[in-house]
Amino acid sequence: TVTGVYVRTGERVQAGRLFATIDDRDAVQRVRAAEQAFEAAKQGRTMADLTYRRYKRLHDEKALARQEIDQIETQKNVAAARYEQAKAGLEEARIRQGFTRITAPATGVVTEKRIDPGSMAMPGMPLFTVESDGGFHLEAAVDESLSGALHVGKRAAVTIDSLGLQTHGNIIEVVPAVDPATRTFIVKIALAAKGLRSGLFARVRLPRGE
Repeated sequence: TVTGVYVRTGERVQAGRLFATIDDRDAVQRVRAAEQAFEAAKQGRTMADLTYRRYKRLHDEKALARQEIDQIETQKNVAAARYEQAKAGLEEARIRQGFTRITAPATGVVTEKRIDPGSMAMPGMPLFTVESDGGFHLEAAVDESLSGALHVGKRAAVTIDSLGLQTHGNIIEVVPAVDPATRTFIVKIALAAKGLRSGLFARVRLPRGE
């Protein structure tokens, strides 16, 4: 159950900003139990180390049989393994608790909010959409006649009429598969200009080498 929502659609956010919280009562109890198990394992390891050192001293003084010191050493190793297991369990519990806090993955604008307090968050269900400030790329469907002429790193001129923008970008990916219906293949071009938004239409000029 979503217990709180702290952003609005259209709001600009910084990476890490808290978006929403999910009921964490079960997660809190798991962390508390893991902390107690870790503390017990830590004390057990400390006691096993002290015991081993005492018995090791007796063994060095020829006052203890080898078999007995081997048993004490085994107990020490078991205590160390339990400590590491409890430590890993505590880390896992804390990670699971972290899932109850939904935060911004990147700096940008919240373009969609799909939940409200009291609604249920389900696995695989998008809660928010954030459009980041950077990392835009343009996808162009290019005629198959240019399939051998374009490669990653090649520069292309881009015009976005709605923004009155003329800029350049570099090809970052060429999808070699040709669509049999349109006889085109996809070329992806990275763009770094400001003011970009998802869904804009652009025109691309690709060099043909002539």
